[in-house]
Amino acid sequence: MPRSPRDGPAGGAWQWSRTAQTQRALLDAARQVFTERGFAEASIADIVQRAGSSVGSLYHHFGGKSELFLALWHEHQLAHEEAASQAVAEAGKNGVTDPGQLFEAGARAYLQGSWQRRDLALLFASGDAPPGFEVMRRHHGREWIGRNDSLLHLTDVPEDRVYAAILTSLIG
Repeated sequence: MPRSPRDGPAGGAWQWSRTAQTQRALLDAARQVFTERGFAEASIADIVQRAGSSVGSLYHHFGGKSELFLALWHEHQLAHEEAASQAVAEAGKNGVTDPGQLFEAGARAYLQGSWQRRDLALLFASGDAPPGFEVMRRHHGREWIGRNDSLLHLTDVPEDRVYAAILTSLIG
């Protein structure tokens, strides 16, 4: 995740705006480089050159290449979660109460986001990632299964847990 900017003596709105622009440029450049070359083959030099930034700036805002990759993943996951939540809420506002139909609305939004950001979806599924990423991804997957358990009103019986895991895995 990007580090929070510090508001120093020369701070103010300009500095905050500039920080956000720099972080966005680095994230966009990292997305291009990682999806073209993969994580292992991507170089910090290529990322900062595309971003029109500096190595120092990358380290200041993200801490390194691994953290930049993880910031992209977190941003991608947040977009999925927001889209799915909004779709479920919208379906609920339209009178949908059936848990399966609510799940379907969220799943559809998730899949649309995966298609729109398919370059990132492929990158994160490729296995070419920083150390510890798979553990973090599996942990997030278990949390997602738990949310789907709640949405589908499932119990803790093994059959329901497997059902939620299969549905969530298929969508993912």
